[in-house]
Amino acid sequence: MDTWSRFALKITRAWRKCKVRRPLSIMSEQGATWFLLTKRFLTAPVQFVTMRQSSGDFCVRAMWAVCLAAVFSTTGLCRPDEATVEKHAAGRAKEIVAYEGRWWASAEREERTGFLIGVADCWSDADLQGPRGGDLEDVDKAISKHYESHPRDQTLSIVEAWAKVEAYLPVRTHPEDGERYRHPHGFLDGNWYKQGSYPERIGYLQGYLGCLQTYLNDPPQKYSRSVGYYDDHVWDHVASSRNGENEAVAVILSRFRDRTDGKRGPLPPIRRKYPYYVSPEFPVQKDWRFDGHWWLDNAESPERLGFVQGAQDYLTWIAHDETFSSWPVQVVSAINAYYKAHTDDQNALVLNVWRMLAPQIPLPTPAQRRDRWNQKPKGRYLGNIWWSTERTWLVPPDEREGFLEAYIWCLLNYANQPAETYSSSPYDYEEKIGNYLMAHPKAVNEPLANLLYLFRDKPKVN
Repeated sequence: MDTWSRFALKITRAWRKCKVRRPLSIMSEQGATWFLLTKRFLTAPVQFVTMRQSSGDFCVRAMWAVCLAAVFSTTGLCRPDEATVEKHAAGRAKEIVAYEGRWWASAEREERTGFLIGVADCWSDADLQGPRGGDLEDVDKAISKHYESHPRDQTLSIVEAWAKVEAYLPVRTHPEDGERYRHPHGFLDGNWYKQGSYPERIGYLQGYLGCLQTYLNDPPQKYSRSVGYYDDHVWDHVASSRNGENEAVAVILSRFRDRTDGKRGPLPPIRRKYPYYVSPEFPVQKDWRFDGHWWLDNAESPERLGFVQGAQDYLTWIAHDETFSSWPVQVVSAINAYYKAHTDDQNALVLNVWRMLAPQIPLPTPAQRRDRWNQKPKGRYLGNIWWSTERTWLVPPDEREGFLEAYIWCLLNYANQPAETYSSSPYDYEEKIGNYLMAHPKAVNEPLANLLYLFRDKPKVN
């Protein structure tokens, strides 16, 4: 890398650290438009006609560098309080109990917010029951107030202070149309990281790594470099990887754990399995709880409809239980109303609620009977419900994955001796069925259960 390339890289990283609190659209990511132009200008040959090309290149680049220096020195992009952030970024992540009242008082609000997010992300990753109540702003204010009113608690760790104030935090409500996530890391992916401020990212890394090294060192992993080192590498991965924006930050971070083989470069990421986290991105487990919490807090409306259809297909055609023969849209509406009205019965399984409500579920209206998307098939659910003759999907992916979740779960729980097993996720099976229908258009007239059966686990040959 030549001198100008190294200089441009330093400026790029300096800009990343000096981002404003709420970046403008043009500055909302590392590759801001004008900054990319600056980087390219400094690193690429200058296309100006001069008496002496090398002298012209040097003069033009030098003048541009001087202008940049003037801008950075006069616009105040780097705030004075970011000296503390830089100090934290230059150090290694500590064990979680070492982050206490004095660290909290020295950190600015965005860094504290990032820290809380990182700790909560680690707890979700480890399936730990740490304090998580309240909005982040409420948590920040409550912890700050606790330290201010209890001077002797300055050595109390932040997570312990959080646990003390949790009971006094306002209860969070889940909006009906709020965004739902299919894995424990939720929205904390590369896209979130790219949009976050520098203090927030440094806070997140301190919280996540501190918690990770204290509670979740399985598999064994070590992060001995500075927090800023990991910020640089996570950001670079998000910017350069095709799927970086959709990958969980925690997974990206695991690529840069310490190597023990003497080699250099990133490692394969650690992708944890979450056997109790109900999501179509994970293989269906027999003990998954499809209950009110899942129904209202995790499942989108199409996934609920697909779940009812998949359960109905198995229970009416394989288990021969006519209790579950109501029209799916009516069933979804009835179950929605029950869970919203009975907040003390959220642990009840969806199928048990359906069985209880079955005699009360009304018949569809004439208009619903004419709507093919509301209809219940006279036979089994066929591939043509999902797949058109033009070889395109007819229903959203959530609905397809909900169908597969329910069908496989019923197979695991209601068959005396399951004849087949499915060790991949509903998401994977949906892709496989789609590829099969693309190659075999006439298969749309086959039952969806038969199409799923094609991709069952094959017996191991000794």
